Amino acid sequence: MRFLGESVSVAQGVPNPWMLIAQVAALLLAIFVVDAAVCVRRQVQRRTLILTSGIMFFLVASLMQSVLVFWGVLSMPITFSFSLWGLYR
Repeated sequence: MRFLGESVSVAQGVPNPWMLIAQVAALLLAIFVVDAAVCVRRQVQRRTLILTSGIMFFLVASLMQSVLVFWGVLSMPITFSFSLWGLYR
């Protein structure tokens, strides 16, 4: 398989139903972040709003990408580290 112009190996297998536990845990984390963002938004501080919006965006983006890869919709390696770069900035 080719990814970003380079040849990469992608494991082929059957989706494990136990993966749902980790995916539900990540979904619960996303719900927690959204709830925290709503509480912070009431205080309307620009800096905290930008921080929580960034966390929500990168968390949901990495969650969606990993779910799509694990369930065979996307054929690419998991690139969670790209989402973490956004959180470290």
